[in-house]
Amino acid sequence: MVSMDDLLTDYRTTGPSTAEQVKAAEIALGMPVPADLSEFLMTRGPGEGFIGAGGYLRVTPPEDWSSKHTMLDAAINWPGLLIFGGDGSGEFFAFDYNTHLYVEVDAIGDPDRRPLGESFVEFVTSLAERR
Repeated sequence: MVSMDDLLTDYRTTGPSTAEQVKAAEIALGMPVPADLSEFLMTRGPGEGFIGAGGYLRVTPPEDWSSKHTMLDAAINWPGLLIFGGDGSGEFFAFDYNTHLYVEVDAIGDPDRRPLGESFVEFVTSLAERR
């Protein structure tokens, strides 16, 4: 099994988020941050980079999530999603509170939610396997 360290060799971060930043995002959005995403934020931190064979992961700092959700009208366009990042182009990455899955959604309005994993590790592995 491939480890997170193996998958994220090109992932660049400015440093871990604090528990206070994660909690503030939860309060601002009215949604809890999944424990495994919270752990990732507080151990590795937000950042971006190529992962695996061809995926790209950008994780937005939690202190910016609320303004991004407001700007995107996320509560209307993607109800039940905690949007935390994207692929650097036209896709957003999110946690779906209805299905409890990490998903990908199209940034230009396609309402379909494409499942990418039941856990953050499965999500990152799915991205890393893209060609």
